[in-house]
Amino acid sequence: MDKQNVSVEEIASAYLAYLRTQDEQFEWVLADIYGFALDKDWNGLWALVRIVALWQEDIDSKTLCVFAAGPLEDLLDGAGLVYIDRVESFARECPRFARMLTGVWPSSIDADVWKRVTTICRRVPDPFDMPYRFH
Repeated sequence: MDKQNVSVEEIASAYLAYLRTQDEQFEWVLADIYGFALDKDWNGLWALVRIVALWQEDIDSKTLCVFAAGPLEDLLDGAGLVYIDRVESFARECPRFARMLTGVWPSSIDADVWKRVTTICRRVPDPFDMPYRFH
């Protein structure tokens, strides 16, 4: 399968299932997940991030951390300057998303974007890394 044949919601569901179970039946989704960044499909990646952040069911911390270090970090690395205003706004509205940001590492994220991300993260009451270690 590829993302042209399935919705972003289906990709999100399959990716979360894969992260939780490592079940081979969900491996197809990895090509779609990597494809967002490789194809520079930042709108698709932002949609995926928002869907996961707003997911109705509980998502365990390990799964959220892996998601943050993957698709969310890819978005901030590839298009952080374009999306940082939306990231800040969404972090104010969605506590899960704000917490997800604490799982992102600086990698090659633009310095100004990273500064704004860390400002958000320092306000999160339960960051993935206690205490939050990036400044």
